[in-house]
Amino acid sequence: MRKEELATPFVDEIEQKTVIPPNSQKKTDKLKQIYIVSLITNTFINFDHGIMPACTFKLKQELQIDDLFMGLLGSMVFMGVTSGSLISGVLFTKYECKYLIMFSLAMLVFCIIMFTFAENNKMLLVVSRLISGFF
Repeated sequence: MRKEELATPFVDEIEQKTVIPPNSQKKTDKLKQIYIVSLITNTFINFDHGIMPACTFKLKQELQIDDLFMGLLGSMVFMGVTSGSLISGVLFTKYECKYLIMFSLAMLVFCIIMFTFAENNKMLLVVSRLISGFF
């Protein structure tokens, strides 16, 4: 063979067209659904975690708690995040992502409701913050 023949591509390689597989539309729709659910979940998480520092003084007055307990409420979320991160890899390999995200969103909404109605029970306040961080 000559050197020029080796350097030029084959005719078949030039004329090939890209074919989109028929399942790519279904995959794109699933990715959009996962993105939307993840966006909603993160919106709830960031709203819940960000509202605590913004209304610290109001919460301390209404719940009649001291600075130490307020710090505990703020840090329990991150303790939950740390412990939830340790097992999330195992869960995502065993179960389908869509169901885990939906369950996480439902648990987060439940924890926010639990925190709302637990004004006289301080232990329930702490547990709801821990669970909301976990999920």
